[in-house]
Amino acid sequence: YLFSKNFFGKTYLLYTGSIQRNPLSNFLPVLKLYELLYPEEDQPLPVPDYNQPQCTRQMAMTCIWIHLIKKAQTEQSNNVWPVPNKLRAHHDFLQHLVVPPNNASLAMGNDYRIALLCNAYSTNQDYFSKPMAALVETIQGSTKSGSSPTSPLSMTVLDSLTVHSKMSLIHSIVTHVIKLAQGKSGMPLSPALVETYSRLLVYTEIESLGIKGFLNQLLPQVYKSHAWGTLYTLLEMFSYRMHHIHPHYRVQLLSHLHSLAAVPQANQTQLHLCVESTALRLITGLGSRDVQQELARFLAEPKTIVSAESEELNRALVLTLARATHVTGADGTWCHELLATIAQSTPHAWAPQTLDCFPRALAEFFTQHAVPKENKQQLKKAVEEENRKWASMNNENDIMAHFGVPGAPPLFLCLLWKMLLETNHISPIAYK
Repeated sequence: YLFSKNFFGKTYLLYTGSIQRNPLSNFLPVLKLYELLYPEEDQPLPVPDYNQPQCTRQMAMTCIWIHLIKKAQTEQSNNVWPVPNKLRAHHDFLQHLVVPPNNASLAMGNDYRIALLCNAYSTNQDYFSKPMAALVETIQGSTKSGSSPTSPLSMTVLDSLTVHSKMSLIHSIVTHVIKLAQGKSGMPLSPALVETYSRLLVYTEIESLGIKGFLNQLLPQVYKSHAWGTLYTLLEMFSYRMHHIHPHYRVQLLSHLHSLAAVPQANQTQLHLCVESTALRLITGLGSRDVQQELARFLAEPKTIVSAESEELNRALVLTLARATHVTGADGTWCHELLATIAQSTPHAWAPQTLDCFPRALAEFFTQHAVPKENKQQLKKAVEEENRKWASMNNENDIMAHFGVPGAPPLFLCLLWKMLLETNHISPIAYK
């Protein structure tokens, strides 16, 4: 839909709908609106200063006109609508920029001409490809330069782009990242691209290609391609640069991360630590009022948001549940299934002093599901026995078969500590 808006004494015509998905007949009343707002006898508006970001709003009405005329041409309409006299100078300025030879050397500078062209011609691929390519090259770099750009597109530039232009830009970024991942070139993503992508992901109006595309398309593709460097960068980006993502998507990413952590990856210790660190930030970053609302969606399958192996992450989740229950005053019984899954995956106990501070429902649960304490002498004897077996085995396959049995007691961790204390060294086989 389109509407006029008075902004500091000036009238702007703004567009927030989709011209491409609707027939031209839906927009005929809009053309009448142009006749009312811009009578033929009015003098042409001067071309605004394109060094200022507000020029994209001041020329929005002309950009919409160009889209409507393109729509009429696409539908082969017999009606002809001349450019309103008041918008003629704006229209001529944009046409001058987009035709050869003026468009031969389009490059992103410190002004907003590229943004204006993207906004005006995003439905016309003949004119749209070059200004969009200039935007993309600014953050991706070019094969000629050989350097990796470090300066992202500013928020004022991104704010000046229409929804359609933002969607085209984020689509180009995602396509580029997937192509790099599948090519297995090992080339790192440019800092400018990563930061620009982070900024684009917080726009809710493009979340279908933004955060949803990140979770459902980009992350799985990068993981499938085993592009660990790129995956590490994406997780770091989510941890440190994205502070405005809806809690629903944070919990969805947490579920993805638990799935990634469940797949063993040899010699990827740093990546595994990054996955756990990101998961920890997601858990502790949930607001108290969001915890029940978002986690309750997963109660049918609580294992998706509970770590199968990390006691630390599950303890953090319990503390988050306790904090949210205390702050909101909610009845903590809603998360009983979640607590039961945690107790099953990583059985653990809490100190009496901690249980005294827990909400009643959580304190009662852990009191009723107390974990039996290990007998120290029996534990020491079991570790010594495992150590003798380790020392007596010379075949790597035998070691893997014995110590790598799923569901075995966590004596191997005790064995590693014993190695460190006695020899200050861990055998390379242990990492496998």
